[in-house]
Amino acid sequence: MSTSTPHIIEHRTWLDRLIGRFYRANMGRTVSQFRVEAHTQYQSMITDLDVRLDPTFETLVADTLKRRELVDFRPSHVLFPRMMRQFEVTKSKFLNQELKTMSKQCDQCDHISQCWQALRRDADASECRAFCPNAEALIAKTQ
Repeated sequence: MSTSTPHIIEHRTWLDRLIGRFYRANMGRTVSQFRVEAHTQYQSMITDLDVRLDPTFETLVADTLKRRELVDFRPSHVLFPRMMRQFEVTKSKFLNQELKTMSKQCDQCDHISQCWQALRRDADASECRAFCPNAEALIAKTQ
């Protein structure tokens, strides 16, 4: 005799679907206005990689990072220290010139939004290695 487990199907009302659509449609404007009108709070929020964000909001913030709209956002100050932590290395293992070179590469990287999202979800070093321009230098210092 086989037993089947009941499947719970969530039926959203037309109003729930409409509200969801309005929410997604207006979130881009919300991110833009937040970035301009509450700049300090916005900067604080995006530089804290541990703050929880709504997935739609997080995706739109990541898109702004792709477009380099955030003049004050310095990946070398926000992302690079966390990336070093992911690879389990400390600044003391590097010469000042090495750190400057890697910071410059970080600031000029084309994968800032991907990096920001990966580090926010605490991606491991093997995932970060796929896009980080400093991965090989960081790995070399772990050995």
